[in-house]
This record gives sequence, C-alpha cells and structure tokens, in this order.
Amino acid sequence: MTETRPAVVTSDGVAMRFRAPAAHLAEIVIDYAFYDSGPAGSAVRHNDYLPGPANLVMTFDAGPVRATVRNHRLEWRNDAVVFGPTSYAFRADSDGGRLIGIGITAIGWARLFGKHAARVADRVVPLASLWEEPRARAFYGALAAAGRDEDAAVTVLDHALTAALSPEGRDMPVIRALTAMLHDPAAVECAEVADRLAVQETQLRRIAKHYFGFGPKRLLRQHRFMRAVAALTGPHAARLSDADVFTPYYDQSHFIRDAHLFLGRTARQFGIALTPIMAGMLRGRTQEFGAPLQGLLEAGRDNLPPHTRWLDGGPAAP
Repeated sequence: MTETRPAVVTSDGVAMRFRAPAAHLAEIVIDYAFYDSGPAGSAVRHNDYLPGPANLVMTFDAGPVRATVRNHRLEWRNDAVVFGPTSYAFRADSDGGRLIGIGITAIGWARLFGKHAARVADRVVPLASLWEEPRARAFYGALAAAGRDEDAAVTVLDHALTAALSPEGRDMPVIRALTAMLHDPAAVECAEVADRLAVQETQLRRIAKHYFGFGPKRLLRQHRFMRAVAALTGPHAARLSDADVFTPYYDQSHFIRDAHLFLGRTARQFGIALTPIMAGMLRGRTQEFGAPLQGLLEAGRDNLPPHTRWLDGGPAAP
C-alpha cells in the first residue's frame, strides 16, 4: 500500500487528502483530491473556490450538489461533472457524501477532451457531454466500485485516464510552452509571450482559448493575481501590506481592482470569509505539494508521486 499523509480534517468535519497522479500523467493531471463529508444529508456545507484550471468531479453516496459559476448553475447527485476553466471565484453547496476531484491541465484538456475549452469556461457540465456516455458511465462505475479504498481509486484513475489519452496534436508544443510561461512571473505582455514562443498573437490567442479557456491576456493577469493570493495564504503567509505581494502591481489599488475582477470582493474580505473547506484545501495542498493553490502547481514538477518528490519529509535529491 502507498504511504499517504494523514487526512486534513476541517472544523466542520470534512476529511480531505490530496494525491499525486502516476508520473507519466503528471503534466496531464494536477492532483487527485478526496473529500469525505459524512453520510448523505448529514450537513449542508458551503464552499467558495478560487478561479483556476478545469476539474473533473465525481460524487458518491452524496446529497444534492449545487454549483454556481457566474450565471451558470447545475445541480447533480452521484454523477461525474466537469468544471471548465474558471476566471472567477465560485460557490458550491453540498450535503454529505464523498467527492473525488481531478485537476486537469491545458495539456490534459487537449488529450482527454479536445473540445473547445472556451465553450465550457466558467461553466459546469456533465462528463457525458465531453465523453461518449458509455465511457463516462464506465469511468464513474469503476470509481464507485473502488468505494472508500483510496489506493484502489488512485489506481483506477491512473489506468482509466491513461487509456483515455489521445495522441498529441500539432498545437502541443505551444500549449506546453505557454503552460511554462504562465508560471514565469516575468511574462507579463502578450506580444512578448508570442515573440518568445515564436508564434503570431492571433495563433497564441486561438490556442489559449481552445485549450486554456481564455485569451492570453486574461490568463497572464489571472496568474499574476493568484501568485499574490498564494503569498497571502501560503505556509509563510504575507500580510496584505507587505511589498512582495504587490511587486507585480503598480500600486495597491491595482491589486484591489484585480481582486474585484477575480473574486468579486477584496482579498481581505475573501480571507475573512474563508470557508472551512477552502482553508482545509489550502492546508492540504501545502502539506502534500508544498504550495496552497492547485492552479499554481507546476504540473510535471510539483505534483510528481511522493517516492520521486519526497525523502524523509524533504525534497528528493535531484
């Protein structure tokens, strides 16, 4: 059995644990997240989610789940759904049961779904709308059969997602290069990014919207903001007044404008209203991967399996 870290348990009784995918899936899948909220109907819980990458989500033995992403709403129970890439904080309400979440990179989107990501951005849709229904049903059924055996579920996920991969397409070099650049704080202008990737800005915009869900300008701005949020919420959280938080910004008011754009409120208001589940997610990902936010984990580096990443609690030797 694979050694795993203890579950993080929130103040309202949700147990959660984060696992890395198999090494060959590390640039496809960001992480596997396991949540257990007790019996269906046991307690309604509300959670706010930060904007970020697409997620494939499955619920089991659960009460109804209601998600609101901008003006789009979906309710489901014991099914598989896909949250497209998001550019705005959103809310989900649940009532007990188990949930498995799979963070999907842009590379993963290209090879698992291939659909135009902008068409499901800031939306949540049934998995069967992106995969053929028999495949979606078999995928969900295999995970349901694994029950509460987390190691068995990880094995099912690794095998099923590997089987679902399509070959790399002609856009893959740009997808991979843009993915790397979004993690580079020095990349701030679309023209500069296009120049560094040796593509036309129109081609960059097409690829960004097709696989990342949004244009490059929006992606760059969102990653800049999320890096500031990570500085405020990580294991060595900065204060809102610390200069390092605002280094990429002209001034504090510039940062506050981005907070309203991506959170619908100031970062201070979001932090004060942090839900127990969100606080647990930040703590759990930091515990497992060393960073609090799913969208800022560098797939293929930060999310490698533990035996390749950790030795006696510290970073593995190169």
